[in-house]
Amino acid sequence: MKTLRSICLLLTGVSLLFVLTCGMSLHVMRIGESSVQYRQSSLPNIVTQLSDESDVATIRGLCLPLVRAYNAQTNLNAEQSDFWRYGLITALGWAILCAIIFGWVFAVLRNSEQPAPAPA
Repeated sequence: MKTLRSICLLLTGVSLLFVLTCGMSLHVMRIGESSVQYRQSSLPNIVTQLSDESDVATIRGLCLPLVRAYNAQTNLNAEQSDFWRYGLITALGWAILCAIIFGWVFAVLRNSEQPAPAPA
């Protein structure tokens, strides 16, 4: 029984350590999110500013593929971030549940080994 009680206490500690790791990872992901919204100039303003230039087609030909590649990579990063966030939330819930169960089993085993009080 003492060995089982020690194992439950160890597993409770490992589960709590995992809870701490997942919670801190989620917190760091929340801090890492971009909260700064950059002001974008409207497309007609850019077109009117560039229409006076002689090489508008060249500029447009260079910039549009770069913008499309940047948007595609941004969308991919957002999807991967959501995947990791949901995985961490699931792992956090599972670790909390395991810590509660192992802690409860440890408490039950500890209480069952205490000697009964002597009759008065």
